[in-house]
Amino acid sequence: MPSIGYSSSAEARQAREALGKALEALQQDENVPSEVMGIAHNIARSVGALFEAEYASTEVDGKTCVKNALGTLSQTLALLQGVKSEHPGVQPATESIARVISVLFPLTNKPSVRPDAPPP
Repeated sequence: MPSIGYSSSAEARQAREALGKALEALQQDENVPSEVMGIAHNIARSVGALFEAEYASTEVDGKTCVKNALGTLSQTLALLQGVKSEHPGVQPATESIARVISVLFPLTNKPSVRPDAPPP
């Protein structure tokens, strides 16, 4: 019997890996401005939420984790737009976050898979 878990765990993993690259881009420079460190912290929170989604045991838990990640990423995108420093990782991080949001957003509207539901 296949294990029951979150049906979109592969998408959550893909998004988490992309955010990991965004985080790397922001942390390449050893003199990271504090505003950029705050953004990196938000990205790390989203990575954690997506890790939880990836290993969620139910659809509801997986979707909740994805929604949490999306909320944090939306705030992070707004913060990135206000960054004043010329940090080289800001642009790639912004692009990665936008791509990840486009992957995650449809998952919040995807019908939940009910493992015990009879076929239509």
